[in-house]
Amino acid sequence: MKKIIYNILAGVILLANQSVEAQNTLLQTSGIKEEETLSIESTLPEVSCDSVYVATISVRELPEGYMNLDTEASTRLTEKIETAYTDWETVELNGKLRMEGLPLTPNIRIYMERDRSVSISIRAPFVGEVGRLEANSDSVSAINKMNRTYSTYAVSDSPVPVDVSTLQCLLLGRINIPGYGQFGNETASLVDMYITDNFQQILLLPKQEAEIEGCSYGFVTDGEGELGAVIVTIDSAEDDSVTVEYARDTDSTDIDILAAIGERVYSAQLELKAPKWNTEGLNPITLGPKYRKLPFRDFLKSF
Repeated sequence: MKKIIYNILAGVILLANQSVEAQNTLLQTSGIKEEETLSIESTLPEVSCDSVYVATISVRELPEGYMNLDTEASTRLTEKIETAYTDWETVELNGKLRMEGLPLTPNIRIYMERDRSVSISIRAPFVGEVGRLEANSDSVSAINKMNRTYSTYAVSDSPVPVDVSTLQCLLLGRINIPGYGQFGNETASLVDMYITDNFQQILLLPKQEAEIEGCSYGFVTDGEGELGAVIVTIDSAEDDSVTVEYARDTDSTDIDILAAIGERVYSAQLELKAPKWNTEGLNPITLGPKYRKLPFRDFLKSF
């Protein structure tokens, strides 16, 4: 899991950096001044999830002030959550990617086929698509269109499989039980639910049969069951964790991601518009003879 998380984050970060370089090159050759056309982003909102949840999920002990949600209340909450989830086969998400250290904000387009694949297109203003990241149950692939290189990372190389359904639910702001699917009446028995004494937050922790070897995870929702945060901790490293937080508006969702892996901390924010359900996919990228395949590690070093 640690290796998978690092490689996916690193791939997105480097492809985003490539979009910045491509746009800067265009500006230099066209004579356009950067400040006349671009919005400069120098800061990234901090992820605010209370560290108590990270500790709670890591040691599998409830924080003070939480109590079991009774069966009747759990059933009502489950039905409310399941009803709120739009059924879908394909979906398109459009928005922007913000990362600390990036002076510009690349555009992104995400296309997903339910339980099958995720494609993320990274685009630079005035330039178009500069990179793409694609994931399915077998592999994670990254393509750099600027220097015509690509790489494929086999899921079988990781001790923990990449769960496409989980990745899709993360992007849609939904609860998903890895290996079992989206949360609802059929999967509710796989989690224990706890509520704060002021009924403002609910904590969902997997039961033993839904736990993942090598890591621990949990979900935080508001009192209505709307997902507020997903937290993953790595069992072999006390301080390694990934936190995903959600902030919603009428027609948009901000997803804040904070990954602490070893001595490195990665942060990013996706600003996504409302989903477009059951749409057509991205145009495939043709890898002609000028494209070079690199080992994933060499691909990361090529930027």
